[in-house]
Amino acid sequence: MKLKFIFHFFILVFLLFGCSGVKKTTENKKTESEIKVEEVLKVESFNDFQVSKNFKIEEALIQNEILEIRLTYSGGCAQHQFTLYTAQQYQKSLPPKLPLFLMHDTGGDACREIKQETLLFNIEDLKYEGQKTVQFIINQEHTVDYTY
Repeated sequence: MKLKFIFHFFILVFLLFGCSGVKKTTENKKTESEIKVEEVLKVESFNDFQVSKNFKIEEALIQNEILEIRLTYSGGCAQHQFTLYTAQQYQKSLPPKLPLFLMHDTGGDACREIKQETLLFNIEDLKYEGQKTVQFIINQEHTVDYTY
């Protein structure tokens, strides 16, 4: 009788705690409706912009008119906002180069958990007439070629 009780107790504990990990995994995945493609905002110049060192661009790539930026930053207690800007001042070179500026609003977050995020931006409007490739320079350090 005692052995049967212990057996049932362990099965109950396993079911209660074993399934909770599966629930957390599904909650952390973004659905297609939650994935948002942002527009690149146009400004007159970058004169008032300063390069932010509170995030690190790990990778930038382009697929189907979408610039995908994978980055890491410190946070976890507040909502962070990233905005990509262009002054549409193409540098005369082959291919033409276009500086882009990624701004990061921490929302006052002082937490130190390392977060990873993938940002998506529509770059269809950043083509250079008469050329088939533009090289983007993101925050003066990361380059990615946009061939269309």
